Amino acid sequence: MKIVPGNKVVEGNEVRQFRSGARTIISDDLYHKVLDYTVLSCVDVVAYFDRSPSDRVILMVERRENPAKGMLWYPGGRQFKNESFEDTVRRKLREEVGLDASEYSIERQIGAFGFSCRSEDAMYGDLKEGFHANGIDYLARIRNGDAAIKVDHTSKGYRWVDESMLRNSKGLHPYIAEVMNAAQIFDEQFTNIDHSFEEQGFILFLLVSFLRIH
Repeated sequence: MKIVPGNKVVEGNEVRQFRSGARTIISDDLYHKVLDYTVLSCVDVVAYFDRSPSDRVILMVERRENPAKGMLWYPGGRQFKNESFEDTVRRKLREEVGLDASEYSIERQIGAFGFSCRSEDAMYGDLKEGFHANGIDYLARIRNGDAAIKVDHTSKGYRWVDESMLRNSKGLHPYIAEVMNAAQIFDEQFTNIDHSFEEQGFILFLLVSFLRIH
């Protein structure tokens, strides 16, 4: 077990928690056992910016790691022990997209949402008992669209996703759609949900978003 002082980010091993002002990082083997037999507590952030009164965009990252590898996802991740939900929001926005707390406002907690996949699914297929996390989701408003976005090692890049990209997708990941609908930041609910996302669904959304932006 390694003790990492302060805010230093260490790549590779995944679990970090507070202990007397430091973060403890456990081995990958132990982390996989944790994933196999426990439910993770995670905090995800629907971070939006209004480019105009009729043009709202969501900041999403393209994940480099499991779960949701290769998909567009909300910034967020595991909650540290003894860390509040809102502190996790601030840490994840700082670590994953480089946003300082002065560059956005936390508006409210959207709700709690379960996310799981079994061992035969594409995500974390090596887990005997599958993967299960509870996401506590928050809504945050980014104050300036010119904010410099810098992703960390967990993401390949980021996208500003507008409503048309979401609606033109042939299939949203159920978790993405459920959280977006609960956030109520667009007038109508999203019904284009693909429950077979592990095979093809959300990849189509990723390709549509990429083609429209580029």
